[in-house]
Formats: sequence, C-alpha cells, structure tokens
Amino acid sequence: MDLLVDAIPMLGLLTGINRYLRNLYSAIEQNPDVNVSYLLRDRTVTQMPLLPGSSEWQKKNNAIRRFPEGVIFCARSLRWFQYERKLRKRLEKTTFNLFHETAFTPAKINKRIPQVFTLHDLSLKHWRQAHPRERVWFADLFLERRLREADLIITPSNFIKDELSSTMKISAAKIKAIPEAADPCFKVLPENQVDKVKKNLGLPQAYILFVGSLEPRKNIDSLIEAMNIVKTEIPLILTGWSGWGSKLWRERIRELGLDKRVIATGHISDDELVAVYNGASVLIYPSLYEGFGLPVIEAMASGCPVITSNRASLPEVSGDAAVLLENPKSAEEIAFAIESIVCDEGRQQSMCRRGLKRAEELTWAQAASESVKAFFSVCGK
Repeated sequence: MDLLVDAIPMLGLLTGINRYLRNLYSAIEQNPDVNVSYLLRDRTVTQMPLLPGSSEWQKKNNAIRRFPEGVIFCARSLRWFQYERKLRKRLEKTTFNLFHETAFTPAKINKRIPQVFTLHDLSLKHWRQAHPRERVWFADLFLERRLREADLIITPSNFIKDELSSTMKISAAKIKAIPEAADPCFKVLPENQVDKVKKNLGLPQAYILFVGSLEPRKNIDSLIEAMNIVKTEIPLILTGWSGWGSKLWRERIRELGLDKRVIATGHISDDELVAVYNGASVLIYPSLYEGFGLPVIEAMASGCPVITSNRASLPEVSGDAAVLLENPKSAEEIAFAIESIVCDEGRQQSMCRRGLKRAEELTWAQAASESVKAFFSVCGK
C-alpha cells in the first residue's frame, strides 16, 4: 500500500495530535507492506518531518492570536479551501492507494482515492465555549459537511465512536475505535535521574502534578479551589502550554495566597516531562471532556498514581488503575482524593503497580497493527 498522510499537524507543538501521529507512524513504518509518504505544506516527503522548536511555535501562535477572531477565521478558511484544491490536483497525479487526513476535518478530495480521517473528539461541537470562537466557526463551516467525505473514521475511544455515531448520525460500521498509548519515552526512571531534572527545573522534592494545555475544559478552576482546602502542604505543579481561553484561575491563585503552592512550568521537553511524572506524588487530571487523555496513560507508564474524572473517555482509558472523580467540579472531592493518596504510601505503591499494568496493555504497535488492518480494509485489499 502506498499511503499519503497529512503531516502538517506534525509541524506544531508536541501535544495531542502531533504526538499521536509521530507514535502511530513510527510504528506503521515498521510494516514492510506499507509505504508512507508525508504531505507537508508545499511538498511530499518519505521521511517523517522533524519536530520544530516549541518556543518558536508558541511565539508564532501568540502572534496570530493578536489578530481579531474574524480575521483569523477568514484566513484559516481560505487557506483550507486552497489546501483542498492543491490536494485534489496532487492526488490526481499520483498512485497513492489511500489518504489519511489528520487535521480538524476531512478534506474534499477526488473520491477515486479512499480517505481515512482521525477524529480525536467532538469538543468543538459539545464544548464550544471551551475553544476560541474562530476555531468553532471553522468547525461549523467544514466538519459536518466534510464527514461524509471520509470512507472510514478512526476514533481513540469507544466513547467518541458512540458519540460520533449518535450525534452526527454516522453509521457505526464506518467508525473504528483504536486506542492510543503512552509514548515509549514514558517509563520508570532511576531516582538520581529524576532528582537531577527536578533540580534543574527548580521543583520541590514532593509535588502534585497536572499535565496538559491550560485551557477551559481541563477544569483548572476547580483544581485551584481544591488546593485552597486540601490539608497537605505539597504544592501543585502545572505543566503544559498556556493554551487559550479565560485564565481567571491565575487571579484566583493570587486572591487565595497560593502563589508559592501553585507553580506553572510552561511547556517542557519529553526528557524533562518523563522525569517530572516519575517524581510526582500523584497526577491530578480533572478534565471535563477528553477523546482519550494521554497524560493519564503517560503518568501510569511512568509509575505515577492517577486521579482523573469519571467523564467522557477517561474511565475507559484508565481502567481500574485510577481514582475516578464522580463530580470533578467539586473542589472538596478533588481535595479528598488528593489527600487519600499523598498521605498513604501503601496506596501509592498499589496504584503505581496497577497503572504500570494498564499502560502495558495499550501499545502503539497494537494501534499501528489495527490501523493498518483498517487501511487495507478501506482499500479493499
């Protein structure tokens, strides 16, 4: 099979979609029956594109965000129409058997070539208030209209598969749920290696950890309120890109006098992140909506206990290896869950063992194998 994949998302920050693509295609490239080509903005290459510098990407993104949302929406929509036109011309002149679209919406292409689309979640439909308005407008214009262009839609969880089928009236037979996994870099590290990274980042010996983009549906507001009532003095470390949306919780930190107990590191490298997971007393991930929730499985693979929400895909991903919050908006419940783990070393160790076992059950090799089977099925091979 000669497969063309939209690799433009690989040119962004190493978060959800980019990490999914790099891990999935690193595994797919090991299959001798699949020849992968990567579509970039102006060319097609046979080697996976290099990861750009995170600081440069964030500066560029922040510069774009200074424009009015209407301007960003118009520019983005025009660029997508141009992308589709160029893609159709490219596919007319090639012998690819399959196209894998990985952006926010399937592309309108020549139906001579089957198209697979990966949909990570439906937050742009169900959590509109948690996204920049220009992104919601873009989804309103394209997503539902273009979904029928895809011959197969891959989702990272059965939750999203069911949600897509019921909400968008897409046949379940046209949707394949293929779970993601932790990047192989996330593992248990020697203590001295962890201590070195903690020292370099100026982290305390013990801390509670949150990992993810600091955006509205991650429920940071409730987490800050929990830190105000939790009895333990262990600080909270927020690790991840600053994201978008209101940051009222920053003002709340100052109002509550938590400046020294809530520390934001910004986006850090994977080498640092795996050590930060290893050194944490617990990962607290009270997100209100996730298509998968990679930080949960990354923490488990790194030997870190996990508290997460009993919402969306998170129970499916965590299995029996995490503490699930029945009401993640309750600061009292979050505080109680934190105390029940950080004050009980035996429970921490038990959860670490269950987490490692759960992480071993989900692999990128398996995800690649299932994806390739689905690709061949779409192509009729």
